[in-house]
Amino acid sequence: MKHCHRSWRKITCMNKPLFQREGLILGTSCVLSLYASGYVQAILEALPVLVAVANYVEQDMPNIYTGPRENIKQSTQRIELQPLLTRGCLALLPIDDVLEEEVIAMAHQNAGSLTDNDIISLLLAQRYNWSLGTDCIPCTLRLPEKSKPPHILSTLEILHYWIETMRVPPSLYQLAVWNVERRATFKPRNTHPLYAWWQTLQRA
Repeated sequence: MKHCHRSWRKITCMNKPLFQREGLILGTSCVLSLYASGYVQAILEALPVLVAVANYVEQDMPNIYTGPRENIKQSTQRIELQPLLTRGCLALLPIDDVLEEEVIAMAHQNAGSLTDNDIISLLLAQRYNWSLGTDCIPCTLRLPEKSKPPHILSTLEILHYWIETMRVPPSLYQLAVWNVERRATFKPRNTHPLYAWWQTLQRA
């Protein structure tokens, strides 16, 4: 696989290394927000780890709003990851028969609180001992301990890393923040450690 150039400058969040594993598997919620930002390639290139999505998840991407500022819901566009895959900024991870059986079992156990895409990303993170990028609350709060991946990253943490590490100018990050909020309808929890930082960006 061709790899994009990546910065290996380290950054920490809440006094812990942000990237604790060799790779990062993005769940649907993170893909949606990062793609909607308008700077997804730049963000992925800035991350100091391999970034991947499950092939099943890639085939089932949602839409983002693409209308003008005065009416963003006027039009939509399906998330298209192929350009990122072609450039080597993103990789696909396959799903085998064993994982499919695990997905079915976990879906039954969680009775609809998690989508199949959430479960697939979660199980792949466990299998490869990679981090999981997700804003799905059930993934982080409601699963039994043995079902949690080793490390979870949120959209806010990924965006914070990109903006701070790459010293993104205000004119760019303000547009990215606006896009994530409006085009992906992203609303972080007010209990998130970076919530105050996010509000500061909104007021910038």
